[in-house]
Amino acid sequence: ESEKAGRGRDAVTYATTIFNYLPTPSPAATKKRAEGMAGVFGLTAEEYLHHPSVLAGTPEEMRDELRRRHELHGLDLVAVAFASAEQVSGFADGVMPGLS
Repeated sequence: ESEKAGRGRDAVTYATTIFNYLPTPSPAATKKRAEGMAGVFGLTAEEYLHHPSVLAGTPEEMRDELRRRHELHGLDLVAVAFASAEQVSGFADGVMPGLS
């Protein structure tokens, strides 16, 4: 979009807020959780996992999804509505170290 406005790709910073943060212990648990939550939002499990306000999965799955969003949409900033200090620590220790 920034190129359409006559600016370089890095001229605009894209951000999102994650309201539905769901860490899981395994890819199988991620799939089960997504299938359970998707119907609440009228989505398929895959749509749910790619929804801009959702970040669900193992730390590796979360890193992969954040990278996908960066590549596809130019997403650079993420605010996460954590429900506990444990979630903050889990994100900081498990997800953040693998992102660059």
